[in-house]
Amino acid sequence: MAKWCHTLIALASVVPCFGGNPHEPLGQYQPVSNVIELAQIALDVKGITDAAHHHDFTGAKHIYEEGSNSCINATSRRSLKSFVSSATASQHLQGGAYFDSFTNGAGPSGADAILGPGRLPLQPDFWDEFISSALDGTGRFSNKSETSRMVAVKKGILGVITMYVSHLLETSIALATENRTGDGDGAPHVWDAAWALYYGACGEGCLEHCVTQGWCRFSAWEALKKRDGDHARNRTYQRVEGTILASSTVENYFLEGQRATRAATLDVPALIRVRNNIYRMFSVNAIRATLRYSYAMNRGNGLKYNSLNELLHMQAYTYFLAAAGWIEQSAPGSGQHVLQLLDFQQVTGEVPLSLHCDVKATLHRAYEPLGLDAAKIGQDWAIPDTFQCNSLPACPTAPDLPLGLPGYAAHDTETPAGSKLDCTSSSIMPSTSSIMPSTSTTTTSSMDVQAYMCALEAIEIMGAGAGAVNGVYHKVPNRQNAEVGRTALTECELCATWQNGQWQVYVTNSHLWRISGTDPLSYYYDGVGHMMGPPRSGDWDYKTEMNGTKPDPVVLPARMFVPITGQEEACRGATSTDNSNSYYELVAASSLEECQDRCLSQPRHCKGFEFSRGRCEIWTRPEGILSSYKLTGFACLRNDLAPVFSPVDGGKDRACRGATSSDNSASYYKVFKDLTLRDCQSECMDEALCKGIEHSTEYGHSGRCEIWTLSHGIGSSAPVAGYTCMSYKARPLTPPLV
Repeated sequence: MAKWCHTLIALASVVPCFGGNPHEPLGQYQPVSNVIELAQIALDVKGITDAAHHHDFTGAKHIYEEGSNSCINATSRRSLKSFVSSATASQHLQGGAYFDSFTNGAGPSGADAILGPGRLPLQPDFWDEFISSALDGTGRFSNKSETSRMVAVKKGILGVITMYVSHLLETSIALATENRTGDGDGAPHVWDAAWALYYGACGEGCLEHCVTQGWCRFSAWEALKKRDGDHARNRTYQRVEGTILASSTVENYFLEGQRATRAATLDVPALIRVRNNIYRMFSVNAIRATLRYSYAMNRGNGLKYNSLNELLHMQAYTYFLAAAGWIEQSAPGSGQHVLQLLDFQQVTGEVPLSLHCDVKATLHRAYEPLGLDAAKIGQDWAIPDTFQCNSLPACPTAPDLPLGLPGYAAHDTETPAGSKLDCTSSSIMPSTSSIMPSTSTTTTSSMDVQAYMCALEAIEIMGAGAGAVNGVYHKVPNRQNAEVGRTALTECELCATWQNGQWQVYVTNSHLWRISGTDPLSYYYDGVGHMMGPPRSGDWDYKTEMNGTKPDPVVLPARMFVPITGQEEACRGATSTDNSNSYYELVAASSLEECQDRCLSQPRHCKGFEFSRGRCEIWTRPEGILSSYKLTGFACLRNDLAPVFSPVDGGKDRACRGATSSDNSASYYKVFKDLTLRDCQSECMDEALCKGIEHSTEYGHSGRCEIWTLSHGIGSSAPVAGYTCMSYKARPLTPPLV
């Protein structure tokens, strides 16, 4: 089937494209190489943004430093920190035109030299210092609020990306200069990488997380689109004549550069001009954001709410910092002066109302050397038309900007399609419906019997039927004539683990002596749930001798590890922002299973665990894990009570009913066919409204399952042979272990 490609033949015509380009477009830009992983950095930006928004600076720092979604290869991730670390700055960034305009560098010496004489005096790792200090609350952020730190992180990482995009652009130009122009490994590939990093991927569920309708990427490009909405469109979203639509313009410049890197006859000066045009768009975005937020500070709601005022202040500073060096090179002193005016170490409420006009006057001096003017920047529609700044410097009308290459489609590459890499060591998110017994073969002491996962599956594997599942253990003599007391599952527990190819069962007495068996679990229970006792009771006799009394089987309710919501998430205390480091012990673990085992090694203290690629938090908060925060790459599992199925009127040979034995409306339940009792219970556990089940195995109804959702539950039953009726009680929260 033909693909349709935009061409430059006629006006906006399209023709069928029979060439081959297997790479998915990123906006209007279709890469000619595999840059899938670079685009995935946008998902890290989202993860950091989400974490910082909830003041989870530990989670945000982990993603910033370790990476989460963007793979270098099958075993390594790239991180945002690696783009601007001290080592990267000294080994890769220094010498670049954009970077050196920030760090008082000389820049390139040829045709790709920095255009103007201005330079900022920032240290080479200024971005990493800024982000890391905001995450840690140290340095310049030691006296700043969590709101200020949050904004610095969220907007600062967009500046980090912008800086590294500039490095990729300049690397691509260097490769083109050396005639290294292969689509897969030369100038086109690196140019593609720059766009992928700048534009970003739209991950699964992306459209559900749009910041505003149509803005669904957490990327530096999307920031341009937002400011277009403020300055290039009016309050009814109509285009404002004469303004720059920066998000489209920068895309057209990238398209122009892509074609230039692949031209039969290379035009390196043209590539450099494209680079400078892209940097001009970086500057447009910084200028617009700074004007917008410097006006909002200490006015309206900003004046009314201090936290909002601090948010506006940090946005003005951080957005400007992303292009401050390039603005400074164009008009020496302009970038430096605006940074001083916006200095975030000032008390926000004490910044004078003249700030906006002071900033605007300084920036006006940079417009002409940047090839801009006030009309191209536009007026933020949120600023009243009646508001005017007096005595602004003259701002001559600048020539129209180059158009770039709108509509260009690269459709003739031979590079193969790529696919998303999996650079995780193991799956970190278990099934939300599974109950997971430990697979550890570590020998346990008598004090850590609770360390074994106690699961409904274990009971079912025994073939114990309804009697075991609903927790009724009859008084029967075991082979040593020792009585086992009758009790409900809410008071006793079967602890099991898979060891040496079989299920092991453990019960304890009141002194926590362990009584262990060595045979398969099925040996301990018959078909109606009778507890048969250990077939070989040497351990039993030994403990009896030590205690001087016959053991009394007293154990705890069945337990299981369960996710909080079933999504990728980090553990929290009472709320999604409750994350004191006193709640957990931080240990190393190479996999989720190892982290789980570390939790199991502390049965009386561990309330659950959080795992993310080598980082394991053993939660010991007395009240347990009551909330979570959605965070990509993290798993939070709570050590919880297992759900309980209890027999209604004995359960066996009983059909479920409503208020009375004759109350049996079909609206009370959902019917499933060909399910075992265990499958029927699983369906109930997956149904949020489930109050119980009815399962039948006779009279032509073998495998019939009713999931009862009646709001007030199963209130009665009727005698029907071959039926089983059980009520269901979920166990959503974990009480403290005693």
